[in-house]
Amino acid sequence: MHIRSPNAVRSVKLISGGRTMGLEHRRPFGRKTGAMQVAALALACAIAMTSPTRAQVPGPQSGGPSESPMPVVTASAALRTLPVYLRSVGTAVASRTTVVRSAVSGNLTEIDFTAGQRVVAGDLLARVEPRLDGARLERDATEIRAPASGMVGGALRHVGDRVSPADETGIVTISRTEPISVVFALPETMLRAVREKLLQGNLPVRAYGHDKVHALAEGHLRRGDQKSRQGADAGELVATFANTDHALTPGMRVDVRVPANATRSALAIPLAAVRRSSAGYYTYMVTRHETAHVRPLTLGIVTDDLAVVREGLWPGDVIVTDGQEQLTEGSRVAIVEGPSPRPSE
Repeated sequence: MHIRSPNAVRSVKLISGGRTMGLEHRRPFGRKTGAMQVAALALACAIAMTSPTRAQVPGPQSGGPSESPMPVVTASAALRTLPVYLRSVGTAVASRTTVVRSAVSGNLTEIDFTAGQRVVAGDLLARVEPRLDGARLERDATEIRAPASGMVGGALRHVGDRVSPADETGIVTISRTEPISVVFALPETMLRAVREKLLQGNLPVRAYGHDKVHALAEGHLRRGDQKSRQGADAGELVATFANTDHALTPGMRVDVRVPANATRSALAIPLAAVRRSSAGYYTYMVTRHETAHVRPLTLGIVTDDLAVVREGLWPGDVIVTDGQEQLTEGSRVAIVEGPSPRPSE
């Protein structure tokens, strides 16, 4: 520390970790105040000498200016002519149910399945210790095997129970789920539109889960699947789904959508641009500064590979359809394919 004169400008240099800090005091030191200020400067010097230096480095995907642009593919939100869909809530039901009974009378000694398990015809389900009554039985008669493929329900008997071929309830039921059916209803006023579409052949039907955006299964409604209920305000319909991936199970409630014989104009974006979090649906919009901005979305009907946007975007907004996994709010982007935002955005 160097002080030239009591009335001169005091210049103090603090050196810490290779850095120089300058402090200037333009009032002359008095006897008391000068001593206090010198003590304060000494304390500041000690703090500067002992405090560690922390570099502020933006983390990965932090949206900082030093971040490398992330390559993305984009598309534009646009008004499109889309088909109108009729919506209903339906219940999945097995296309066939088989009751499994013992071929012999005796005590149930073993149960080899659990509720909800999928079995193939011929799988072992249970074993029975038959009452011989002087007759000789083959080993096969003591084994109860699945007569059909499907999903087994809960056991209707317990180990130790006596079973026989005459039991009405049987030991277990097997529900056939390939294909599976969904039963739903539509108001009579809407059935007219459905019947008009059915005249052209099988009518495509989609089943959705809780998110109501991504279809669980795609099936069809046939002319013979209509079951109008006399004296009711709605017509009952049955749609059939191949269900080879077992997305639908008996008893499941699903959102059913059937295309009507009409179209409408709506703002839509590619379904690939829609993301989901615990707070709801969102997308990444690209700004004119080539950064990604999170936009919460309120969605409407989803058709083919498009999602109708009710709130959150305007026509012409540019959104990311590929590369979202590497983005966060404010990330810099480099568009490798697709439109760029207009200068006014």
